[in-house]
Amino acid sequence: MTIIYKKGKILTNEHGLGRWPLDNVKSNPAYDPDVAAKIPIHYMEIDRKKYFRFSEWAPERGTPGTVQRAYNTIHNSTTGNASALVEKGWNPLLPVDHLKTNLPTIKPTAKNFHEMWKRACDTAAKSIAEANEYNKQRWDKSNMEPDFKEGDQVLVSTLNCNILKGPKKMRDSFVGPFIIIKLIGINAVEVIFTEEFSRKHQVFPVSLFKPYFQKEEYKFPFRKKNPTPPEIVEVEESPGTVQKIMQARKIRINGKDQRQYLVRFKSQTADKDKWLA
Repeated sequence: MTIIYKKGKILTNEHGLGRWPLDNVKSNPAYDPDVAAKIPIHYMEIDRKKYFRFSEWAPERGTPGTVQRAYNTIHNSTTGNASALVEKGWNPLLPVDHLKTNLPTIKPTAKNFHEMWKRACDTAAKSIAEANEYNKQRWDKSNMEPDFKEGDQVLVSTLNCNILKGPKKMRDSFVGPFIIIKLIGINAVEVIFTEEFSRKHQVFPVSLFKPYFQKEEYKFPFRKKNPTPPEIVEVEESPGTVQKIMQARKIRINGKDQRQYLVRFKSQTADKDKWLA
């Protein structure tokens, strides 16, 4: 096809010359701009229906090598590109020796975005690694791995202990010592409780323990201790025999409810009245 006559001159179209031995079709239309513009489109349809169906629609049937080579490599004089490149934007199954060095490269905007995104990912990964290392150092400064062993004596925190009597503010922070009978992993310990704590569960996390150090007085023979002052016991003298009960009340002493009575004694005035349990 594509031998176009214009005023007695023959214009050769490379696309048509390449397709002539393949299609076995010859056409000599008179020169017409519209016809010339439709020629590549016409052959693209032929490519789609006649040749390309063998490779895309029925790949098991195969494609003749000359057909595929011509479809990929022969350039059209109107478009300046091969039919495959015009239709698809790239040459499918193109051998390496037919690659063109002047093909369009990646768009600069997309390339810059890719580089920017890669730098952002690298910076984020570096920042996360530095943050993890900083947190590890801060944690290691104030937290040490427990080194308890079976048979050690430890003190147990009373933070979550609700079986002790008395006001919570007046309780000891730690009680004990208790003996470790079993290590449960590296984060839990089982101890033996005394009778007072028999209702308490015996397994605790290591964060609620601290080691118990016995007093070694023999190492410090010159250390002086303040003598314990003797307990002062007030002996109240009974003013006499109770005559009658004036009033009653209920108060709480050492965590227990206690009832008291205001009594008046015989042969005594009102200022001598006392509360008795």
